[in-house]
Amino acid sequence: MNNMIETMATYFIDIQGFIVNKEFVIKELCLMDASDPLDPFHNVYKMNIPEVLIPIASRKYNETITTNHHHLNWDDGDATFCPQCIWRSKINLPNSIVYVLDTENGLKMKTLKKHFPSMRLTNYNKSSTDLQEIPKNISCIWKEHHHRHCAYKRCLAMCLDFYKC
Repeated sequence: MNNMIETMATYFIDIQGFIVNKEFVIKELCLMDASDPLDPFHNVYKMNIPEVLIPIASRKYNETITTNHHHLNWDDGDATFCPQCIWRSKINLPNSIVYVLDTENGLKMKTLKKHFPSMRLTNYNKSSTDLQEIPKNISCIWKEHHHRHCAYKRCLAMCLDFYKC
């Protein structure tokens, strides 16, 4: 009898975004392989509609998110968000576990499940305040003065906690 051992990898994913018509829209995504944290997949995506076309209430809420949370602007980014492209090119093993640092209301997990239904998503059982803060001299690879809520920094914080560094 052939005894096969299936290989499994561990990843960390974080997203930042905006609210449009009560839906979370991904603006930034970082996917980090736990075995290679120095080479994450990290991108900021262009929005597929002009900001002036979204409801005023969403615009006001998004201004608050930009100012107080992730510091991303609506017009930042140049890539088009393509979940299938990310899934096919970045997740190497079908049995991989992908940890998510979810929000209290489950919005990130819900959004990721919508875009990546085949991804084995698992809530990382800590809040962002329980994780160590990434030093200021480690900057986001996309935007130097990106805030501590940057998807890259959150993935790195999960990875450091996972390995208890």
